[in-house]
Amino acid sequence: MRIYGFGEYGDAQVQEHLDRPDPVPGPGQLLVEMTAAGVNPADIKVRSGLRKDNVEVVFPMAMGREAAGVVQSVGAGVVGFVPGQRVFGQTVSGTGGLAELVLLDAASSAVVPDGVEDAQATCIPVSVGTAHDALDQLELVPGETLLVTGAGGGVGTATCQLARLRGLRVVALASAAKAELVASLGATHVESGDGWPERVRAIAPEGVAAVFDLVGAPVLADALTLVTDPARVISIATPAAAKEAGGSGVERRRTTEVFAHLAGLIAAGDLSPVVSATYPFEQAADAVAAVETGHAAGKVVVVRAPRLVVHRRSDHQRMPWRNGGGITSEVTRSPADGEDFDWRVSFAEVDAGGPFSSFAGVDRIIVVVDGPGFALSVDGVEHALRLHEPFTFSGDSDTTAEIGGPTVDLNVMTRRGRCAATMEVVHLVDGEPVSLPAEADLLVAVLDGTVSLSSAGETVSAERLDVVAASAASLILAGAGTVAVIGLSVR
Repeated sequence: MRIYGFGEYGDAQVQEHLDRPDPVPGPGQLLVEMTAAGVNPADIKVRSGLRKDNVEVVFPMAMGREAAGVVQSVGAGVVGFVPGQRVFGQTVSGTGGLAELVLLDAASSAVVPDGVEDAQATCIPVSVGTAHDALDQLELVPGETLLVTGAGGGVGTATCQLARLRGLRVVALASAAKAELVASLGATHVESGDGWPERVRAIAPEGVAAVFDLVGAPVLADALTLVTDPARVISIATPAAAKEAGGSGVERRRTTEVFAHLAGLIAAGDLSPVVSATYPFEQAADAVAAVETGHAAGKVVVVRAPRLVVHRRSDHQRMPWRNGGGITSEVTRSPADGEDFDWRVSFAEVDAGGPFSSFAGVDRIIVVVDGPGFALSVDGVEHALRLHEPFTFSGDSDTTAEIGGPTVDLNVMTRRGRCAATMEVVHLVDGEPVSLPAEADLLVAVLDGTVSLSSAGETVSAERLDVVAASAASLILAGAGTVAVIGLSVR
């Protein structure tokens, strides 16, 4: 796999893309194909060696401490997470998020709800989570005034929104360039720079009930003159200075419960992480540079499209894809702990005579064939199968079916539960590309011809009896031939 990281402490010159072995999840860990990863000011401090006393680094290590993506596999003892799920969370100690494959701590991860983008979800572990924990720690009541210094960044913009949901009045110290942004989040903007304490006093003559400092000294020193109780001062920029004055740092609670709650707020439309810029994984250096200026508004996120993987006809062994399937005579995904579904994919060339496969206890079967002479028997009743036309039937725990024929048989079976399967057949004419906006994990099976598939700038070629595993992203098909597009999703 590729990572964007560093092999020694230093400035931006030590950062680079590196090839590293694919990681293997240990107990309590998730292996995730990264689709989004946040970049935070603290990541630069880690790279520079300023956090070496409290952040484990294993050289060479990817930068970043939070990521979102799709689960590939889980380590021993993990419950509640299964391959194919969209998740987000905190990276395992000694590893980073700017990598094609990342290790997440299952205890500090959660499922991405429907309606939430991965780029939004990856903002939760560091920025949004920090804001949430600080507000809980301050124990303010509706109507009280909170001063947030450095309010235009990732943590600050999240704090403004979460504080508003709690009925607090927020005074947001930020540059003039970010005035419109913080005001749109329900805060009262105060321009940073010389004389800012007087500007705060003009709008809050009684002082403020609490301070959440995201800048550090000397801004923190001025902020302390505005608060009525120094014990209600929290700083993540210079926590030692806050403690000396009677305040504290933030006590983080990086749990599945907390992260799921915050993701729920996003799904409900009550919270919208401010993502000011996204950079493709290949331009991770530019993302880090944007954060290192210290002037980025909201959050900077690195994104990547999961890889297109071609499974060739000559591959006889099981070939993994996002949900664990591939081209074998029969591939089964069985329920794991916490699941209530099962599915099976079959794609093979078969000889005449005898049934190719038999199924029992399935609620839905979708079949498409490429060649004459196929027979489908459901509970002893014969059904006609037309060339390249998907045939679907539903059953129950007592349903049995047999499919047989002389050439190619492609089918998808799902047991009762939350797994949804769809299929469509696309006929390609050379020179006329077809776009497929995917809402699920995809298998694109080439029934005949030669086809190219493109997604997020990556293009692969597949021929008859090849299968391409794709992720939830738009695909462009081109070439000449017939393909079956199977969509599998967990509901």
